[in-house]
Amino acid sequence: IDERSAASKQGQPFFIYIPFASPHTPIVPTAAWQNKSGINHYADFVMETDAAVGRIMDKLKSEGLLENTLVLFTSDNGCSDQADFKTLQAAGHDASAGYRGFKSKTYEGGHRVPLIAHWPATVPSGTTCHALVGLQDIYATCASIV
Repeated sequence: IDERSAASKQGQPFFIYIPFASPHTPIVPTAAWQNKSGINHYADFVMETDAAVGRIMDKLKSEGLLENTLVLFTSDNGCSDQADFKTLQAAGHDASAGYRGFKSKTYEGGHRVPLIAHWPATVPSGTTCHALVGLQDIYATCASIV
C-alpha cells in the first residue's frame, strides 16, 4: 500500500492479493494471540486474522484510499473439524453457520462461506446478496471492473 498509494491517487489503481493461511490448519496463532479469545486456539487464530485485516483497512483509510478501494474477504471452504466445534458452540459460535458439515466434507458447511465486499463508493453499506457465488466468479467481476 505504501508503494502504490501515491500512484493510485493519480489514477493508477493497484491490486493486492493477500492469501491468509489463517484460520486454516494447522491452527497456530502466534504467541501474542494465544489465549486472547478465552475460547480456544481456533478462536484466537480468527481474532488474529481479524486484526490483520483491520490493519490493512486502517492503512487504506489513512492513505485516503478506503472509499474507492474494493476489498474482498472470503475463504476457499468451510471451517476445519480441528477447530473443536463443541467448544466454539458452547461459546455461542457456529463455525458452519447452521449448515451441516465442515472443511473436506461434501455438505454445505464445507463449502458455503461468507464473501464480504467492502467498497463504499460503489456498494452501499449493509447490502446483502443471496446469490450463489463461486471464487471463479471473482475473476470475471474484477475483469469487468477494470
